[in-house]
Amino acid sequence: MATQKVDPVEVFGFRPDSPLPNWGWGDIPDQYGRRWADEDGRNRAPRRPGSPHPMLAALWPEQRVIKEVDLAEVRAAIATSDATRFLDAVDGCEVDDVLQQIGAGIPAALESLRERVEPVALSIVNRLTRRGLPGDAELAADLLACLRREPLPGRVVPVDLEMLCGEMETDPNRSAGGYIDLQTGDVYNDELMDPDMVGEGNSVDVEDDPDRWLAFECIGSPDAWQDMADFTERQSDPQLRVQLERAIEGRGAFRRFRDLVHELDLHTQWYAFSTDRKFGRARKYLASKGVRVG
Repeated sequence: MATQKVDPVEVFGFRPDSPLPNWGWGDIPDQYGRRWADEDGRNRAPRRPGSPHPMLAALWPEQRVIKEVDLAEVRAAIATSDATRFLDAVDGCEVDDVLQQIGAGIPAALESLRERVEPVALSIVNRLTRRGLPGDAELAADLLACLRREPLPGRVVPVDLEMLCGEMETDPNRSAGGYIDLQTGDVYNDELMDPDMVGEGNSVDVEDDPDRWLAFECIGSPDAWQDMADFTERQSDPQLRVQLERAIEGRGAFRRFRDLVHELDLHTQWYAFSTDRKFGRARKYLASKGVRVG
């Protein structure tokens, strides 16, 4: 505990109701940013070790493996606005790959259990800031606004991110895009706007109330290969990493990778990892249009 007093508004951006941990300066593992123990700016980097550091393999300290978060339980807790269930679902779990999905439950949890949730919320904000993927800055800003009891910086719409990124990142040959209902947050494929496809009485006419609708284009999956490459790079087992690297080379990479992660029983980790990145890209797109996810 530091002896020097600090201004919580200046440090955290809001005044907490109870004591909160304050992160120190510098980077982990070395606060001076050195990449290896004896780096002095002139000597060469040592060879890459044959096995990962125990900290990178979630085996430090005491060879303890951190459990994976149960996202089904997290979603159920968010859907029922059960803050206690939400906290129990994330407590003691590895969450760095699912911050977008975990962060969605913070605002409602703050409303009912602010004192318990504030440290968790601040941790998520710090993790999002350090991770820095598309959509992370937007979610971090939204969570800080909730901590400060301020309105979100945009039009708040309860958009279903899973449905939106499913439509935005699908095959462009199958869909040109669609519309988001800015009142309900529902996402509509462009086929639902076509009377020839769904019938005169079932189609949605956006021209009746144009301010209610936000159009989006189907962009396909330009980032999907990079998602696979990043997931591959983070694997601590060298043999496993080599298998995945070979799978994503050349034509047919997506099919081979999908089959391999199922064969290696990595599909749960992969889908959690890739979903988080898709959510972040969808959140960033919405923010660029002045919409924040409520």
